[in-house]
Amino acid sequence: MWKNWIERVKKVNLWLIILVVVGLYIAFFGEHNYTEIMELEREIKELKTEIKAMKDSCSIYELKLKQLETDPETFEKIIREQYQMKRPEEDLYIVKEK
Repeated sequence: MWKNWIERVKKVNLWLIILVVVGLYIAFFGEHNYTEIMELEREIKELKTEIKAMKDSCSIYELKLKQLETDPETFEKIIREQYQMKRPEEDLYIVKEK
């Protein structure tokens, strides 16, 4: 009786060992292994951070556009500074720093 029970335990242990080995192989060397999943999660985190930065940048530019469309003084300031335009009665002096 004990001999039969010991043989059953050996068979169960053998199947358990085989199952553990196959599971470890799949986890670390399979198509979607643990290291690949960790690398992809890191990449997702980086991309989410980049998306957030882009959204913040987009909102800043949308605010500037809104100011340009609604505020003529802001529009005139940008035209004067970036395109060096002036009113007919003004003189324009350009100072270049060395």
